[in-house]
Amino acid sequence: TVVYTVTPTSGDAGSCVGSNFTVTVTVNPTPVVVNKTSTICSGTAFTITPANGTDIVPASTTYTWTVAPNANVSGQTDEATPQNSISQTLINSTNEVQTVTYTVTPTSGDAGNCLGQTFEVVVTVNPKPRIASEIIPICSNAPIAFTATNGGINNNIVPTNTQYTWVIKTDNNDITGKSAQATPQASFTQTLRNTTNTQQTIVYTLTPSSGVCAGNPFDLTVLVNPIPEIAAKTVAICSEVFF
Repeated sequence: TVVYTVTPTSGDAGSCVGSNFTVTVTVNPTPVVVNKTSTICSGTAFTITPANGTDIVPASTTYTWTVAPNANVSGQTDEATPQNSISQTLINSTNEVQTVTYTVTPTSGDAGNCLGQTFEVVVTVNPKPRIASEIIPICSNAPIAFTATNGGINNNIVPTNTQYTWVIKTDNNDITGKSAQATPQASFTQTLRNTTNTQQTIVYTLTPSSGVCAGNPFDLTVLVNPIPEIAAKTVAICSEVFF
């Protein structure tokens, strides 16, 4: 508040001076918020709650906003109802980084509902792997180097530099060379040997990740086809006898 002491003076002859009176002015604060940024993984929420300090955020300040459309991101909507913070859950439908820009209007919660200048919130939405379960056939003793393919009939989302960890979901005692992997790898690698003369199956569960964004686990079923394994033979015959 600012208090003025005012002295009125009559303009008539004599310039009569009246009694002093006061004018009390209540100056409500106006929000002043600098532009903000946030980085999230696809499918998670961001929340921006400006704080008084660097910004000027009067008590009970609320926010409304509009958002610039991005066809590769879903979940972003305008908000006309005042909110205590700026928050939405955004889904990146591609395998590349996307951004969404919000234009936010802050309103002071004090008497007067003072409108602040708009500010921007730019949200970076990192892609998250989304990979369908898959079945691959191999030959016994042939090294595997499996990496999922972006797109395809399953509309996989495979960001660049996606890595994998895995566990054995369904084991098979007729297959050797199998192992789990807890350290992220650029591809799923194993060399499996089928110890029988019929096709054998083993199922792994792979967890893909792209940077800090982990995707949902998916199953990789490996069909291990047998190959002939015949030990060296010796044959003793008589001269001029076919064998």
